[in-house]
Amino acid sequence: MPTLTHERSGQAAFPALGRAVLCAAMLAPILACGGAGGGSGGLASASAPTVTGIQPVDGATDVDPTAPLVVTFDQAIDPATLDAASFRVSVNGTPHAGALAVNGAVVTFTPSRPYCLLGAGTLELSEAIANFAGLPLVPESASFTVRDGAWTAPELIANGLFFDDVGANPGGGATGVLLSLPNTWSDLSFTRFEPGFGWQPPVALISDGTVVSAALATGEGGAGVLVACRWLGGASYRIVASRRDPATGLWSPAEPISALLTSVSEPRVEWSGAGVAFAAWLGAGGVDVWVNRMDLGGGWSGPELLAAGVSGSSEPDLAADGHGNALVLWLEAGGTEIWAGRYAAEPGAWAAPELVYWDPACCIARCRGAVNDAGDAVVLWSDADSVLASARDAASGMWLPAVPVSAAPCATPLEELEVALGSDGSGFAIWGCGGDLVVSRLDATGWGPVAPLETSDEGPARHGRIAVDGCGHAVAAWDQELPAGARSVWARRYVAGLGWEAPVAIDDVGGTCAVAPRLALAGDGRAFVAWTSTVACDFTQGFGSYVRRFE
Repeated sequence: MPTLTHERSGQAAFPALGRAVLCAAMLAPILACGGAGGGSGGLASASAPTVTGIQPVDGATDVDPTAPLVVTFDQAIDPATLDAASFRVSVNGTPHAGALAVNGAVVTFTPSRPYCLLGAGTLELSEAIANFAGLPLVPESASFTVRDGAWTAPELIANGLFFDDVGANPGGGATGVLLSLPNTWSDLSFTRFEPGFGWQPPVALISDGTVVSAALATGEGGAGVLVACRWLGGASYRIVASRRDPATGLWSPAEPISALLTSVSEPRVEWSGAGVAFAAWLGAGGVDVWVNRMDLGGGWSGPELLAAGVSGSSEPDLAADGHGNALVLWLEAGGTEIWAGRYAAEPGAWAAPELVYWDPACCIARCRGAVNDAGDAVVLWSDADSVLASARDAASGMWLPAVPVSAAPCATPLEELEVALGSDGSGFAIWGCGGDLVVSRLDATGWGPVAPLETSDEGPARHGRIAVDGCGHAVAAWDQELPAGARSVWARRYVAGLGWEAPVAIDDVGGTCAVAPRLALAGDGRAFVAWTSTVACDFTQGFGSYVRRFE
């Protein structure tokens, strides 16, 4: 619901006594005193209010994602009649939250988060809006189209630092970038993009040379969570975490969130909205699956064991929606079983693990999962030469039978595997086959045709990433081999209702080797692609970490 402020105006135009004398002299009804003037504050009018102007105007295009909606009436409006139902703003059919400010006859709606790029906006003013006499508004509506984005020039974030991870604010605001020092890959720094101010200088988070692997998640208002596997000496490791307070912008000291580990783990972390985050990792020599949950206001709840002593297990995959629910996936039994653990915000506990898929004749190489705020969940996995998927039916809670995603077997072992799910249930899967990256789109009819994602035949494509925004648009990023062993980073965008745009070369920075892109996509369609660029793929000749934004 929009928040509401009321600014009374026009009250000083006629003192109360003078106004009464004037009205008596004219023998006019007291109700009409103050008339139909728009700036009469709380004075009533004898006529029903009407709209005299809307900005942006009806049918406007190229509207800025943060633009307020300003409605001018022919008289003052009673603020008590304004709410999310009477003053309805929606984008692509979904209500859009914001704040309402009333100043006599002018009402301004300021969006709480940016509108989706290319979003179809609608403003509907109902008869529930009334003046101070209780007379209802003549209903009015208007539509607008949000502008598209464009790629900015590449930005050098830091020299001598590698990218580890990148995260985007779900509401479309600033992005956090996690960096590690060269050669050792054992120290971590963080930088953040502030709209209107640019990238902030990197801040050291862990600088004692003990980090083995790390992951980053960012949330509303600049909140952030870092989870890392830290070496303690010998064969001892521990998962640690640090939190960024959105109010102060400060990171907490790294704290342990796991028991001692005897092998390296690559932890996963996901933000889940409302100040909640989840972490998952593999422990105890690679045979236990562990999870932990963080509440920004209360800290970590403590590690919980989802599966113990599993054979043939893999690093778990983790996905979370915006309502405090999470899904963890892992392999068991030598790669012949896929298991899932689900956390439900209500009742606030992890459910018993569920068997998603089992085939004793196959060997599953990897699995990935995705969820959305509507309760949809999808799991994607690859065996030796094909890709399959299963969806979870939200009504029954059952995992549906597996369906093929790839149209034909791959002649070489499958590489890469990523899946992303939109709020409307549509999704994308990308994977590598024979050095090429291919993509399939999920809609209401199922998985669509498999098509090339990258269109160049120069060399193998690797490190594919894909993400979907709140309007059904998607962005993919990857790096591709060039002649003489150099590599280049590319991105490609899918526009809902129109299809895939042409690939764009991202790393136009004069280097000859750009590798391992990281991708983050905010809910409004603003994208961040981060990579490390070197000379001739030789890190001893210097390198830098770059970001390119789509906004």
